[in-house]
Amino acid sequence: MLYILSAVIIYFFRVRRNRASPSRLFKLYKHLSDDQKKMICNSKFGGLLNIACATIPSEFANWLMVDCFDAESSQLVFPGRGKILVSAQSVADILGLPDRGDTVRYELDVEAINFIHEKYNVERGSAPKIGSIVKRVKENKEANDDFLRSWLMLAVSTFLCPPTSMGISPRCYPALVDLSKVKDLNWCQFVVDQLKDASSKINKKNSVRGCIQLLAILYADSLEVQKVQPPPTKPRIAAWTRKMLDTVIKEDTNRDGSFGKLKVTQFSRILLFRWMTSKDLYHQRHTEA
Repeated sequence: MLYILSAVIIYFFRVRRNRASPSRLFKLYKHLSDDQKKMICNSKFGGLLNIACATIPSEFANWLMVDCFDAESSQLVFPGRGKILVSAQSVADILGLPDRGDTVRYELDVEAINFIHEKYNVERGSAPKIGSIVKRVKENKEANDDFLRSWLMLAVSTFLCPPTSMGISPRCYPALVDLSKVKDLNWCQFVVDQLKDASSKINKKNSVRGCIQLLAILYADSLEVQKVQPPPTKPRIAAWTRKMLDTVIKEDTNRDGSFGKLKVTQFSRILLFRWMTSKDLYHQRHTEA
């Protein structure tokens, strides 16, 4: 009995909770009109409309974040196997978000809080629940500011940088007050910065923030594996299905159940597809000229 209890305690502290899942965004696809999707694309968030894998195994995700991600160097580090840089460019390759522009303000701001409270009829001292914003998006059939702001709230608070609670984080409000400026913000660097911040606080809580799915796809795209050949689709989040990811995880699992069996390549699929895209653009520009 004591052995079982000890095992449960060890598992509880090893497998930390993470709410970063695109499943809510994925489930909303069928409720969005073409005009609403166009509005999202015009804000340069269209990459999140083509998510192929809505979930990832928690143990694998925790291994990447807790055991492999080094915040100081912003790398996934695998002793004896190699390192993978986690940069704004790699976020752009995987999620298709803007990787240039002004810094995303992710902070508590009284004016922004008052603005959102008035728009959403929120009581002072509280924040909208994620469930209520999901319902709001579903019921809104118009391509208007209310729809876009609500959808972006979900994108940030359920996927890019989820809080540990089930509410929308008020820290995301400042970036979403003026929707015309959303496309001009460096959301890719924001994702990296939030991963690094979350990594520094892992030992203080039994939960982690940050877009862990980014790490999973970045890692999978950097492995030498024969049984899976994902298409050269960009952003990469549109290429990797759960079935393909499960196959890679199985191939990467050692006999003792640990991860890290496969070889990490020095020239990942992401770099290859980035080179192919640049080559195509170069050819296109010189052909038009």
